[in-house]
Amino acid sequence: MSSTSMNAGVSKNLRHIPLSYNNADSQTSALRLVLTLFPEWEHGEGKIEFIRFTDGITNTLLKAVKRRPGYTEEQIDNEAVLLRAYGKGTEVLIDREKEATSHSLLSQHKLAPTMLARFQNGLIYKFIRGRVCTS
Repeated sequence: MSSTSMNAGVSKNLRHIPLSYNNADSQTSALRLVLTLFPEWEHGEGKIEFIRFTDGITNTLLKAVKRRPGYTEEQIDNEAVLLRAYGKGTEVLIDREKEATSHSLLSQHKLAPTMLARFQNGLIYKFIRGRVCTS
């Protein structure tokens, strides 16, 4: 399969949300993106929270959780998603189509979390518990 047909497959099968993440209005724009993907989170019991990860270099990475009453942290994490907004200007160095194709391929082999959607300047994918690697 050619790279072009693989890219088309990822783009065609992955939901696209026609919205952007805005760092200056982080909470509101992240909430809009997550509620577009999970509209049931808006009215269900429990608060929606965003946890910012700061270990990355260029991207904004937010964990979105729905704190349902009575759920353990593990159960909450099993429903959590990561919202990754690309760093400004990084598309000059990183081919985002190839990146999505690579992520999708790794996910098919259980080496990366499932991608749920793309938005204008990022991705949303399942959260997997773990720890940050060190050099």
